[in-house]
Amino acid sequence: MEFDQDNIRPVVEEEEEEEEEDRLSRLPDEVIRNILSCIDMKFGVQTCLLSTRWKLVWTSIPCLNFSSRKFGCLQKFSEFVTNVLSKRNNQIQVSSINLVFSHRQDYCEVIVRKIANYAFSHNIQQLNVADDDPNRLHEFPACLFSSHSLKHFTLRNCCIKSPPTTPWDFPALTTLHLSYIVLMSNKTTKDSVHDNIFTKCVNLKDLTLEHFRLMGMKVFDMVAPRLSNLILIEGRNVKVVNVIAPQLENLTIIDTSLEYLNAPAGVSSLCYKCYYGPPLQLSKDGFHSLNHVNICCLGCYPVFEDARKIINILQELHSVKYLTLNVQIIECISSFPDYLSHLPSPFGNLICLSMDSRMNVDAYKVRMCSAARNFLFDNSPNATFTMDLPEETPGLAVTPIDWWRYVRKYTFTVSTAAIVDDSHVFKKTKKDKKKKEEEKKLSRLDAIMVIQRAFRAYVIRRSQALCLLRDQAVAKGEVLKDLWAC
Repeated sequence: MEFDQDNIRPVVEEEEEEEEEDRLSRLPDEVIRNILSCIDMKFGVQTCLLSTRWKLVWTSIPCLNFSSRKFGCLQKFSEFVTNVLSKRNNQIQVSSINLVFSHRQDYCEVIVRKIANYAFSHNIQQLNVADDDPNRLHEFPACLFSSHSLKHFTLRNCCIKSPPTTPWDFPALTTLHLSYIVLMSNKTTKDSVHDNIFTKCVNLKDLTLEHFRLMGMKVFDMVAPRLSNLILIEGRNVKVVNVIAPQLENLTIIDTSLEYLNAPAGVSSLCYKCYYGPPLQLSKDGFHSLNHVNICCLGCYPVFEDARKIINILQELHSVKYLTLNVQIIECISSFPDYLSHLPSPFGNLICLSMDSRMNVDAYKVRMCSAARNFLFDNSPNATFTMDLPEETPGLAVTPIDWWRYVRKYTFTVSTAAIVDDSHVFKKTKKDKKKKEEEKKLSRLDAIMVIQRAFRAYVIRRSQALCLLRDQAVAKGEVLKDLWAC
C-alpha cells in the first residue's frame, strides 16, 4: 500500500502539537496539587474550566490560600470560603491554610470561625492568619487558640490579653510567629503577669515576637519549658522580661526597647542590636556556656552612663568564645580609660573578637585605647582581633548603605602583636606615632545636626547623578528617533 507522505506529515505534526499543549495535564496528580498550592484558591478553582481532566483537581489541593483582596465584598468572600470547604475532597489531607484579609475590607469573625473549625477538625498542622493593614488590631475568637494537631502557627494584627480568658491550648505546637500584636494585661494588678499565654504550649521550640507592644504590664514572664529559639524584634513599652525556658539556646533581640532581661544561663548564642536608646541590662547570673555573641549598639555615645551600661553587659558575657562588637561600642568604652584600668578582663575563653564597621564610614579613625585592649584581651592573650575596613574605590563615595560592598579584613593576634593581611605577617617594628589633639566631643544635638547635614549632602549628590542619567536617557532617545526617521 502506498502512502501519500505529504498528507501524512501534517497529521503527525498536529499530534505532536496536541501532545505539547497537553503536557501540563499529563503531570502526576501530586505534582499538579503542589503547583496549585502555591497560588490563591480563587485561581485554583478557576482551573476547573480548562478541561474535564481539571474539573475536580482543585478539590484535592493540600494547601488552601484564601485572600479577601480577590473579592469585592466580604459576603462574597465568605460564600466562597464556605463552598470551597464544603466541596473539598476530604480523602486528601489538608496540610496548611493561609487566610489574609485585605486592607480595603473589614475583618470578619465568621470567616475566621469557619476556617478554624474546619482546620482543627481535620487535624491541620500549619495555619497562618493575617491582615494587610498593620494598624488594625483584632480580638480573634477563642476557637482559634485550641488545637491538638497544630504545629506551626502564624498570627498577625492581634490584640492578646495576658493571661487570656481562654488559655491557649497547643500541646503539639513547635513554631509560633506573632507580629503586629498588642499584649494587654488582663489582671487588676499590673505589676506582673505570671499566668503566661505559652504555658500550655509544652512543645514550643521556636518563638518569634515581631512589632509587638506591651500595655498595662511592667513585667512579662515568658514560660516555655522546651523553647530553644527566641526572637524579639521591634518591641515597644517593654520594661522587664523574664524568660523561663531552661532549654533556650539561641536568643535574638533587635531594636526592642527593653530595660532588663532575665534569660537562662545556658544560652549559647546571643544577638543584641539596639539602634536607638541606651543598651539593656542583663541579669546578674550571667551566661556560663556562650559560644557566639553579636552586640550592636548604634544609640550609644561616648558618655559615662552609656559606657558603664555597655561594660556591665560585657562583664555578664564572660564565657563567650566568639564576640562581635560594632565600632560605636569600642569608641564608647575607649573614651574612659581611667574607669577601665580598674576593671579586670572578664573574658577567659575568648577565641576571636570582631569589630563590625559596616555602619560607620569613619571606622578607620576609631582608636582602641590600651585600657580597653587590656580589658578585652588580658585573660585571653591568644585571642585574635578581626576588623572590616573599606577599600578605596576610585571615583566612588562609599555611603553607609553600600559600606558592606567594599570591605577588607585585617586580623592580628594579641599575644604577638602581629597583623595578618592576605596571609602575610608584618610584625610591628616602629613605635606608634604620637596621638593627635583630641577632637572636640559633640553633644547629642550637635551629632544629630552633623548626621542630618551629611545625609542631606548625600541626597543632593544622588539627585544630581539621577538628573544626569535622565538627561543622558533623553539624549539617547532623541538620537534613536533620528535613526528611525532615516
